[in-house]
Amino acid sequence: MQTLSEKIVERTWKKMTRMPLDEVPQVVKRLEKEQPEILAFLMAADYEVLNQDEREFLLYLGITIWEMMRQGTPRPKRIGEKRLDRFIERTDQMAEYLMGESPEDFEDAVEQIFKGHNQINVLRYAVEALFEMDDDENPGLREEMKGLIFMNLKTVVEALDQ
Repeated sequence: MQTLSEKIVERTWKKMTRMPLDEVPQVVKRLEKEQPEILAFLMAADYEVLNQDEREFLLYLGITIWEMMRQGTPRPKRIGEKRLDRFIERTDQMAEYLMGESPEDFEDAVEQIFKGHNQINVLRYAVEALFEMDDDENPGLREEMKGLIFMNLKTVVEALDQ
């Protein structure tokens, strides 16, 4: 897939933030129809670790990212379970590696994730949505869970980036 422009990412993000709540179920149904494995992953990822607010935020950001990726050329193909499992496994291995790193090494590793990533603008959106919000914007979002949520979103981006 071609790299999504900042313009597409921002336009989609704004569209999603302005979406009336009564339209959200339609978007979720469309995701379920087009990418059922992605929806299942977003709803189940780290279920035991994340609280309700964090799970809802992960789902919201995941849906927003999927909407962004739908604007790409070519549009993402339907993701199968085996393909998604490979990306989940790769992300889990990366997360395990990063947990053992010092803060400086962790920052270097995150820089490497971004460096040369095909969907850098989408990843940047995820980081900004997670790390640049005020605590009172989403008080149920724990600081220590933001990295885990980002890794799950990275998995979605990479699975859809074909």
